[in-house]
Amino acid sequence: MKKRIIFALLTVFMLSLILGCSNEDQDLPEEDSGNSHQSEQDYTSYEDDYITFQHPVEWLVSGSGSADMNLVIIEEGAAYDFVLEAERINDLDSEEAFATQVSEEFSQGLEAAEKEDYITQISFEDIVIDGYEGKTLQLELELLQGTAEVLYGVLSEDLAHYDEIQNYLSDYDDPKSFTEAITNNNEFQEGLQELITTLESAKAEPEQSLSMARAYTEHIQVYLTEDTAIQQRQKISIVAKENLVLRVYFFSDPEQYEEMMDDVRTLMDTIEFVD
Repeated sequence: MKKRIIFALLTVFMLSLILGCSNEDQDLPEEDSGNSHQSEQDYTSYEDDYITFQHPVEWLVSGSGSADMNLVIIEEGAAYDFVLEAERINDLDSEEAFATQVSEEFSQGLEAAEKEDYITQISFEDIVIDGYEGKTLQLELELLQGTAEVLYGVLSEDLAHYDEIQNYLSDYDDPKSFTEAITNNNEFQEGLQELITTLESAKAEPEQSLSMARAYTEHIQVYLTEDTAIQQRQKISIVAKENLVLRVYFFSDPEQYEEMMDDVRTLMDTIEFVD
């Protein structure tokens, strides 16, 4: 659970991977242009097996699902601004155990965020979605450093079974030294990307962690072309109903974040759980 929240801090980098790995997903209904709590000319509705909500008609909304999880991605303008994730958890034997797990997920995510120096602002508050109480965590991140440190975690933990990767990391035993190397040494950065791509290409169905690592290295290259550090502000909300967990991620640059906050609140106020 803690790792889920840590990766959620950099959700924007994972979206292309999530979409690219969805070949096995079931097709889910997308939108119904009928009922709306607001004007039918301006808003439309989305509904799947778990949730329904209203959104501006010009926003692009797509859903996918597999096993006990549905994922909804909302695109507004040039970037993804919302991700809604509904997950059914069936292996807990009581509502109390379920509530405890959700509370621990949020607390561990907050604790992890407070330890990271690439996260410059943190606040949290209680929220209510469709009558169910939850928590919201708001963050601001420096993306280049954050991406490099999360990449190190993927390489050193999730891909620890690859001797080639561990040999490549042998001189870097902590996120800080690795971040300095990959952001200041072009030869090191290019060599790592080539190694990851080679390992990924060697498999007919490469594991997701390899694809994630490759995507992170590509984003680092993009950010290194920027003149100033790229900032991102995020709003991460978690609400539980019985054995269903709903996580809502919104992210944008700080200026656009403030401009869109009214739309964010409006959308979240319309979220309802499907009985």
